[in-house]
Amino acid sequence: MNALIRTACSVALIAACGLPAVAQDDNANPSSQPQSEQAQSEQAQSEQAQNQQAETAPGETAEESQEAAEKSVRVLKIIQLKHRSPQQLQQVIGLRHGGMMPGVAGRQAYAGARARAARQAADAEPEAEEKLSMAVSEDEKLLFLRGTADQIEEIEELVKVLDVEQAALKPIDFADHRLLPVPRENSSRIQTTLSQLDLRGQMLHVGDMMLIAFRTDEEHAEECKQAEEVVNTLNEAAKAEAQRKAEAQKKAEAQKKAEEQKKAEEQAEAQQQAEAQQQAQQPAAEQEEAPQN
Repeated sequence: MNALIRTACSVALIAACGLPAVAQDDNANPSSQPQSEQAQSEQAQSEQAQNQQAETAPGETAEESQEAAEKSVRVLKIIQLKHRSPQQLQQVIGLRHGGMMPGVAGRQAYAGARARAARQAADAEPEAEEKLSMAVSEDEKLLFLRGTADQIEEIEELVKVLDVEQAALKPIDFADHRLLPVPRENSSRIQTTLSQLDLRGQMLHVGDMMLIAFRTDEEHAEECKQAEEVVNTLNEAAKAEAQRKAEAQKKAEAQKKAEEQKKAEEQAEAQQQAEAQQQAQQPAAEQEEAPQN
């Protein structure tokens, strides 16, 4: 009992004097320092993961981001042309960047289409590393390209279709356009018809060939379909007319040849008759001369 009283008195005396309580030494806990270093390491790893996630597009994994980065690498491609000059193809390739040529629907349609293309190009201006760069060497017919693998592949497909003779040309889809080959001798008729129907297109003069380019985006898809139907119809009509003229010319040449052959036969027959008549008259002349001798 006395001991309890003495202990209580000691505690009260310490509290009254304001003596500090015994503090724990940081070194008393040997695991505190390693835990601090581990926390710093975990924080650094977390920041690194956050940075990697920030560099990755939303909804895209790190592998997909790396694959996209590899596809964006620009490569060099040199194409040797056979039937076209590099500048001729460069004009068509310009459609990728909104390049416009005066269309068959007149100056106003051309101006409107050019303004729309400029707005679209401004809205979707490619980064420097995404642009397709071109250079040409006319004398050697060389086309130099520098761009991504997808861009190079797209241009190579275009070259396969366009770098051919006129008769081998086929329609092709390129850079949100449908390119339709048009015979030069039929181009005026097609231009007039499309203009009367208010179907917008771009006439490309590429050497000895001509192309009409129609936009294929959602706004112009139906116009493109209608224009292609008109072009195909007029081209087929022109082919049929050319075939009819060729057949008529062939028939006329055959008739002329038959007439010439008949005339030659008649002349040969007349000559034979003249020679026969001359031979028949020769014995009679000899008989008249015999008594005189």
